[in-house]
Amino acid sequence: MKFHSIRFLFITVFILVPTFLLKAQLLYVGANYHPHDDKNPEKIKKDIQLMKAAGLNVVRMGHLAWDSYEPSDGNFDFKWFDDVMDLMDQAGIKVILDIAIRPAPIWLHHKYPSISIVDASGDVLYPNHRYMEDVGDPNYQKYALRFTDSISKRYGNHPALLAFGIDNESGDGRISYSETARQRFII
Repeated sequence: MKFHSIRFLFITVFILVPTFLLKAQLLYVGANYHPHDDKNPEKIKKDIQLMKAAGLNVVRMGHLAWDSYEPSDGNFDFKWFDDVMDLMDQAGIKVILDIAIRPAPIWLHHKYPSISIVDASGDVLYPNHRYMEDVGDPNYQKYALRFTDSISKRYGNHPALLAFGIDNESGDGRISYSETARQRFII
């Protein structure tokens, strides 16, 4: 096995690759797939059939879906995604699984308002779209680590898994002016 990293846009994907795959020059053809938008098992099966018919052999999934895996604090629901991963494996489709630490679930913003972005005027911005988290906030970091640990342990050895990605297209330029963020810059 060799350890490789691939960087595209703002995402770095780390992959453990069996040497024979490198020599075979396997070409992955795939797309983003959002089964969390509609967890209907029959629709997911049909989607996978269409992927196979189109010649896809890899999908990127999981981004923008933290709340689909953890709908409330500590209440992890992986069953639906276990089924998706198993179906991908049965179809011979590999998965790049994004560990979606942003956007954070709305319940986390309600529990810890300190994770929300504060603008330069001191106003707390409502998390009405992605990337509205102060990633330096200790509460955010604690929950993001817990979620990352849970999902990586659950799927780390799944036969469909090709790689993990962390976050999704991070770096949109939002800066938090919260007191927590300010304290990180004081010596």
